Amino acid sequence: MMSKAIDLGLFEAVTIRRKNVKVSHLQFADNTLLMGAARVEIAWTIKRILRNLELLSGLKVNFEKCNLLVLMLKAEDCGKCLIYWTVE
Repeated sequence: MMSKAIDLGLFEAVTIRRKNVKVSHLQFADNTLLMGAARVEIAWTIKRILRNLELLSGLKVNFEKCNLLVLMLKAEDCGKCLIYWTVE
């Protein structure tokens, strides 16, 4: 789903400057870290991807346990991200 979102221009991975490598997600045992460009639309896309994951897998994403960390974004845009993120 991440690759499709990137291909459609809905998600922009972060770039590791030293090697010019783009990273959109890291997965550990039962945790996933999603990383995108500092834009409000990216937070919306992440929420949509997680909702689609619920629909496709039949599993439930516990948004109470999810954390949204916003870096390098204007204060008013952070507020928009949080409003969208907390709405079911």
